[in-house]
Parts: sequence; structure tokens; C-alpha cells
Amino acid sequence: MKWGRSLMCAFPLCGHIPRLTYFRHFVHREQFFQYESIQNEWLIFAVEKGSFYFEIDEHHATASFGNLVFCPPGVVFRRVVISPITLFVFRMSWRDDEENEIDLAELGTLPVGKVSLRNTERLIGDYAALKPYSTQGERWSMVLRSHYLHHIWLLYCEEVEELLNEEPHRPADSIIQQATANSGTSI
Repeated sequence: MKWGRSLMCAFPLCGHIPRLTYFRHFVHREQFFQYESIQNEWLIFAVEKGSFYFEIDEHHATASFGNLVFCPPGVVFRRVVISPITLFVFRMSWRDDEENEIDLAELGTLPVGKVSLRNTERLIGDYAALKPYSTQGERWSMVLRSHYLHHIWLLYCEEVEELLNEEPHRPADSIIQQATANSGTSI
């Protein structure tokens, strides 16, 4: 079943399931193989150590530990190492919960550029779990890697959901502050 545009508003972020097609773990790289590239699939750089500067359309920033950098297909991705970097590189497509590929036009609001994860303990656990499979090329290792990529994605989705459910901080009205300060009462 394809998700139509009208259903995408109700389609949760966690319903986008990454399907891994490529995986590499680079350790202590002083430069990238290419300054820029354009991929045919979604790309995620997950930084374990070090830092790099990147540009993806109007998104540009420095990424370091705890950051994921999302680059959609067909977009120029420029990057330069700032300090020797250890990172995981994932290429993937997006599937729905019934394993149907989600069309690029129907993906909704997936992140582009840098996102920062707050729960770095869980992230460290996922990174540690990915390492034993970093040199294996067989099919079943890709299944395990997909699992850990999906877990990292769900960690991001949980953090987004938490942020959306937090009450917004309202700035205090200065007139009310003055009135309550003068009367000695609080609201």
C-alpha cells in the first residue's frame, strides 16, 4: 500500500523504517575520499569521534560525537574533516511498516543536515554493537547492522516526540511580574 499525501500527516516519523543498503565504519580518518558527492539514496554520517564541517543545500554546520548528518538523494553533500574522524556511514532507503518502499515525494518531513542526540549512552551502545560487523560483508551482518541503524533512528524519533510533548516556555509578562513583585504575591 502506498501512503498518499493526505495520510502522510498522520504517518508518524517512527513509521519511516530505514532499509540499509551500504555500511562502513571509518576509523581515525584525516580526510574524506571525496570533498563532495551526490548519492542516489539517503545517507547518514554518524560521528563517533572527531569532527567535520559539511554543507547540504542551505544546511551547514560542524558535526561531532552525538551528531547524525542526514543527506537526501540527489543533493550535493560537501564535507571536510576538522579533526581526525571516526564515523559510521549508512546508505539506505525508507520503508513503511509493511516493508513497502516509501516514495521520495511522500516521505514527509525527514531531517536534513545535523541532528543531535541527547541520549549518548544508548548511542554508544549502538555504536559498540555495530563494530563487530564492520568488516563482515555477508548478508546476515547487513541484517544486524540494519537493526542497529533502526534503533538509532528510533532513538532520534523518541527524542523528537519528547521535544514535541514538552510545554513551551512562555516568557513572563513584565507588567504581571511588576504587579506581583509590588504586592508580594505570586500567581
